[in-house]
Amino acid sequence: MELCDFLEIFRIERCLAKGSIQSITLARCELDDHVVSKIAKMLQSDQWQCLRSLSLDGNPSISDEGAKSLAKGLAENKTLEDLSLWGTGIGDEGAKAIAESLKQNCTLRNLWLGECENIQDTGAQALLTCLESNKTLQQLALVCTAVSEELQNEIEDVVQAGRT
Repeated sequence: MELCDFLEIFRIERCLAKGSIQSITLARCELDDHVVSKIAKMLQSDQWQCLRSLSLDGNPSISDEGAKSLAKGLAENKTLEDLSLWGTGIGDEGAKAIAESLKQNCTLRNLWLGECENIQDTGAQALLTCLESNKTLQQLALVCTAVSEELQNEIEDVVQAGRT
C-alpha cells in the first residue's frame, strides 16, 4: 500500500471515530484490492457503525478478491444501507461472495453493481438466490454487465415484488 493510501485511510478512520461521517465516496481513486481489504476490515469495527453509504465507483482494479473482502465486512456490518461498486472489476466470484454475505446482512438496502462487465449469469444467479432470504435489499442494479436480460428482469421482478 502506498503512503498516500495509508494516510487517506487513517484520515477516514479518525473522522469515523468521531461519528460524524455517514457517507464516504471514493470514486475513481485508483483503489485496488489491498486498500479495499483495509476498508472491509473497518466495516467490521464498531467505529464504522455510523456509516450508512459507501461508494467505490470507477475503481476497475477492485476485483473479485476485493469483493470477497467487502463481503466479509458486509456480513458483520449492521449499519451500511448503500453500497455502490459501479464500474469495478468485480466478476462472478465477487458477486457470489457478496450474495453469500447478504444472507447475514439485514441492513443493506441498495447494491449497485452496474458496469461491472465481468459479472455474468452465474454471479447474478447467486444474487437472485440470496434474495430468497434477504428481504431488506430494495435495489440491485446490474445494468451494463454481462448478465442476460432475462435474468436481470427476473431479479428486478423479485426485488419489486418482495419489497413494496
